[in-house]
Amino acid sequence: MSSLITSLVLLCTVFYGNALLFNGPQSNATSTSISNGQMDPAVQQQLQKMQTVLDSALKDLAALQQENRLLLQQQQIYELKQKLSEQQHSALELQVQSLKEDVQMLKTLNQTSQQRIVLLEDSLHHVQSENQILRDDLDELNVTSQTGFQELRIESHITNEIVRKIKIQDREITKNVSASLQSQQLQMQHLSLSLLDMQNLTSVLSSRVDDQQNQIKLEIQRLTNSLDATTTKFNASLSHIAKSHGPYVAFTAGFSGCCQHTFAVGQPVRYNLVLYQVGGGYDLSTGIFTAPRAGLYIIYSTVVAQRNEAFWSKIVVNGSIKIGILALDDTNNNLVQSASNLIVQQLQVGDRVWIQLHSGKHLYSAISDNTFSVFMIN
Repeated sequence: MSSLITSLVLLCTVFYGNALLFNGPQSNATSTSISNGQMDPAVQQQLQKMQTVLDSALKDLAALQQENRLLLQQQQIYELKQKLSEQQHSALELQVQSLKEDVQMLKTLNQTSQQRIVLLEDSLHHVQSENQILRDDLDELNVTSQTGFQELRIESHITNEIVRKIKIQDREITKNVSASLQSQQLQMQHLSLSLLDMQNLTSVLSSRVDDQQNQIKLEIQRLTNSLDATTTKFNASLSHIAKSHGPYVAFTAGFSGCCQHTFAVGQPVRYNLVLYQVGGGYDLSTGIFTAPRAGLYIIYSTVVAQRNEAFWSKIVVNGSIKIGILALDDTNNNLVQSASNLIVQQLQVGDRVWIQLHSGKHLYSAISDNTFSVFMIN
């Protein structure tokens, strides 16, 4: 915008300079006609055209300046709205914290009011008991009033005084109890409104948590479907190898049950479900594969770590560590992480192969997401 305004100013300057240049050389030739009150029509027409162009440029310049001012005002309004939104967000957080403190304070006040009401009720019962006792005494005094008129007047005065004091005390107690009940009702209403606000806030937060959980479930389902497709391709490859090489040895083991499986460091990972096996060799009780035939084998394993954890395992042949498999979730995104690895190994009859836990503790497996496979290729 500023560059366009500068261009228009330069254009006006050029027009003005051309007008001066155009008028300058002819000033001697036309001085006589100008002094006589006349001007060359061509010059006058040229000057009018330049004046028209200059006026139009000045109008455009004024419009652009007005538009620039409007844009600056809109930018300032946007910045003010953004600051106001941030302040409202901070104020809302402070209000939520204040409401929590008010709720706690109202609970304390409610307990205190309950205790005061109990004490006032006990006091009221005590006064009523004393009142009844005094009324009984008054009745006895009325019975014995025949002993003398003077004595009766004295006793009557005393009785009236006692009754008056009792009525005053009774009114004060009733007034205190009513005031306490009204105060408690107001506090309970305020507490109910605060609790309603907290419930609305909790509902919003619960909705956000539900949305996040649904996204996580969809991601887990996607990973599960991908793993199922990989397992299907793997089994198909096994079948193809079996058909092309005749008698063979192969198996794939996984886990049954969902979802967390726990193991000890330095021990074989015992896969408790045989998904496919031919030629024998895998022991469910130990998790160890013993080669029934000599040949060239592929040893493969996939691990899926529990959420926000790591699981580091090793492929071991006859006690010798060959390769590692590390599934690590260090992003705290509440998603499971998987890893896989394989080696090609020449095995002799009786050689033993297993997956050994090096670090970590938990595996995640819903539908045999973790697998251990060995198959002979030659």
